[in-house]
Amino acid sequence: ILRFGLTHVYLLQRNAAAAQTTFKQIPPTIWSSMPGGGSPMVVGLSARVAQVNSDVPSALAMLKAGISRFPESRALVYGLIETYQVANQHTEAAALLRDRLSLYRQDAKLHELNAKTQTALGKRAAGNRALAEAYAINGALPAAIEQLQIAKRAGDGDFYELSIIDARLCELQAKSLQEKEEERAAGILSGRSRAPERSRGSGCS
Repeated sequence: ILRFGLTHVYLLQRNAAAAQTTFKQIPPTIWSSMPGGGSPMVVGLSARVAQVNSDVPSALAMLKAGISRFPESRALVYGLIETYQVANQHTEAAALLRDRLSLYRQDAKLHELNAKTQTALGKRAAGNRALAEAYAINGALPAAIEQLQIAKRAGDGDFYELSIIDARLCELQAKSLQEKEEERAAGILSGRSRAPERSRGSGCS
């Protein structure tokens, strides 16, 4: 168990040689006796060790096999997408992201990975929109609105993409306005606010 933890530490330090050496010192019998033995955690650790040692093909193979065995593991999906990105296989990453985002629309990590993938594919509007979704899920509405505004100005969105951006921008602006009005009302009730401000609306029809 100590070597298992040390492997994680060396990975965080990007010490590839030490991570590989320590990982190889873990007896195979340990995996079945420790929490998570034969689990996505083991697969993910093995793949990370391979990746930091520049063996990306092995990391990809491990992660694909792991997802086949543990299809509900989001950690393995994150790992596979990130490894695709390292390997510049962004089309493969995009396909996997489409599949998983259809299942987990409120997963901020997936949206962040999608933003990176779309940007790498040269789709700036889609990349900014994906980043906006990640911010929105995490409750950062001003940042989400800003990313959508940047997406509108990206210049590479088609009619369908721009329609989605406009609709989402209106939705988040309305939500932001509502939150501000609720905060203002709470301030009035508690005596912290001097006078209510006039609402300017969201600008959406």
